[in-house]
Amino acid sequence: MEQKILNNYHFSNQTYFVGFFANFNFFYTFRDDLLDEFTLKITLSKENKEVRRRILHTRNATFLHVRRGDFLQDKHWEYIKLGKAYYEGGIKSIKSTT
Repeated sequence: MEQKILNNYHFSNQTYFVGFFANFNFFYTFRDDLLDEFTLKITLSKENKEVRRRILHTRNATFLHVRRGDFLQDKHWEYIKLGKAYYEGGIKSIKSTT
């Protein structure tokens, strides 16, 4: 992926990037590669196929992802500062639409 970025955009050898880059327009160039990377490479098990079927046939199916892992470390709190109230608000919002 890095090489594709360097091949598609021209930066001087003095360029230094720091930050959190999440812009849809930036990734559009690599859409096909990203879709391929996030496509399952194995067939779903019978149980997982049933879960998939239930999700696809459930009106207003909603998911809440709670990122923990490395973001529990203090050094990452400058990026993620959501806290309990944020997630409780999300759950309340989800409940109000069902």
